[in-house]
Amino acid sequence: MRAPGFILGASHVVALAGAGLSVESGIPPFRGPGGLWTKYGEPSNLSYREFVDDPGKWWETRFRNEDKGPATLLMR
Repeated sequence: MRAPGFILGASHVVALAGAGLSVESGIPPFRGPGGLWTKYGEPSNLSYREFVDDPGKWWETRFRNEDKGPATLLMR
């Protein structure tokens, strides 16, 4: 039971958690039944390369292709 003392006395704390923690919280996994990649397919290496080369352009393209809901339109 020394961990609480280390945590309370630390300047910075990092917690590493696996996919199981997210799934328990209702966040779908990437692979497996109900997984994002199972449902929509894995992202291509080209998409990753595009992101690394120009993250701003990558995000702009993704947002441009998203369906705009009422809340999104109100924020403009």
